[in-house]
Amino acid sequence: MRTLLPILFMTLCAWTTAASATGNAITYKRAHPVEDAVGEWTLRTERDAISGGLVTTETLRINLNDRHLVGTLTTPGGVKPLQDLVYQRGKLTWSVPTKDPSSNEPLTERQLIMIGPTLHYEGTIHNGLMQGFMRGHFGVAQITGIRQGSGASLPDYTVPASSEAALSGEDFTWLREETFKAGGQSHTVQIYRSKVLAAVLGLSPTETDVSVEFVLVPAGSFLMGSSAEVQDRMVEMGRRRALLKDESPQHRRRLDAFLMARTELTQDLWRGLAHLGGQPRSPSFFENAGGRAPVEPVSWTEVQQWLLGVNAVYGTGLRLPSEAEWEYAARAGVEAPYYNGGFPSGSLASEDLDPIAWYLGNSRADYDGGIRTAGTTYGQSPVAVMGSQPVGLKLPNAFGLHDVLGNVLEWCEDIAHPGYEGAPQDGGPWTGGAWIAGNIANGPMTPDDPLVTVQDGTQVPGRVRRGGSWRNVAQNTRVEMRSFRGPNFVDANTGVRLAASIPDGLVGAGIR
Repeated sequence: MRTLLPILFMTLCAWTTAASATGNAITYKRAHPVEDAVGEWTLRTERDAISGGLVTTETLRINLNDRHLVGTLTTPGGVKPLQDLVYQRGKLTWSVPTKDPSSNEPLTERQLIMIGPTLHYEGTIHNGLMQGFMRGHFGVAQITGIRQGSGASLPDYTVPASSEAALSGEDFTWLREETFKAGGQSHTVQIYRSKVLAAVLGLSPTETDVSVEFVLVPAGSFLMGSSAEVQDRMVEMGRRRALLKDESPQHRRRLDAFLMARTELTQDLWRGLAHLGGQPRSPSFFENAGGRAPVEPVSWTEVQQWLLGVNAVYGTGLRLPSEAEWEYAARAGVEAPYYNGGFPSGSLASEDLDPIAWYLGNSRADYDGGIRTAGTTYGQSPVAVMGSQPVGLKLPNAFGLHDVLGNVLEWCEDIAHPGYEGAPQDGGPWTGGAWIAGNIANGPMTPDDPLVTVQDGTQVPGRVRRGGSWRNVAQNTRVEMRSFRGPNFVDANTGVRLAASIPDGLVGAGIR
């Protein structure tokens, strides 16, 4: 679980010891007891279809020799010494040569191209369970390990085979038509199921779950931003008009049809595919909220890495929605700040918001690890202990989408702008114009390579979050409300909802 304590506090409290060595006994730093890694581990390695789709059992042996970690990995290819062996802050990393060092046979051309001379492993250790991934030149594998004598058990999620999905949109299978009504609007929409996400939950071809379903959001146009009437009413309730400037001017956007997930991405779905992008399996602060709660805290960059890995292996075409797509889908034709036609009240809570959203007024955490409100900035909340909630429990909007308001804020693809002056007219992400900069505290990234962290004071575009969260007051949980953070920023109220463009070959009722 990623801690939310300040970095300075972690730095002062962490105990580290460094030692140097040569050969296979590599320098390691101690932030967790090194004994957590020592012992004999049984590893299950599940390769993706690109790498052959193999499932193998390997034995990892790690010893502590004169304060230095040494070890071997026994694979079908022989016993291999561990290189670059490091255990730091609960994470064990090592590499092994592709072939048995005692073998005189050279690597085949395919092995050199597809795998390379060295395999790199990384696993997070917790209570005798190791979870991580192995990488070669191309292709990845999930590794799950149990230390002998620990009593640990394997997790209950699965990693889908590449055969569960195909290119050209075949990942999305048509389920049904369904009509939803909210805020005076009524829409009959097409609902699809993601084969890959369904496979993560272990669903059969005839089973579904709202968390793996996508709505085909129809093409159309709408007025984006808050109207003068809405802003006037917000000011009457005590909102400063200057704080509403980023929601202006209201402008018309025209969108093509697209696919939008019916719920926020859950912890179960994130962890089932996280290894493909080298991301932590269990980043969530509210891990005790359960696998059906939304994944958090994840940064914009981490989400992009997760998507890169999933799309590279399964060809799903999943992506973040643009900000225009998000607001169009969230409104579902409703002009009011709440998609059921309601409006914020002057207090922290709102009876109009309660049926459709988890927010500061109702997000009670009935599990260990919630945020206590007494003595905090949330001290006026009617809820004593707050936190995120399982997805899909609140009423959906007229497109069938749950939790577009509240629970967790949702990242969009766009860079941050101080208002809508100069915004494009279509539904794509807005990536030009005068952007709002991220800073060191918010995790700036290089403009040329958004996956490389900047270590200095370089200013780069911030990113957009929408929808409000479990800890936002009713006035800040509106379809118009915008929030900007740097691409590396993480918080326990920030998650993600997936989208996809309409793929070639998509079939369904009314689609040819």
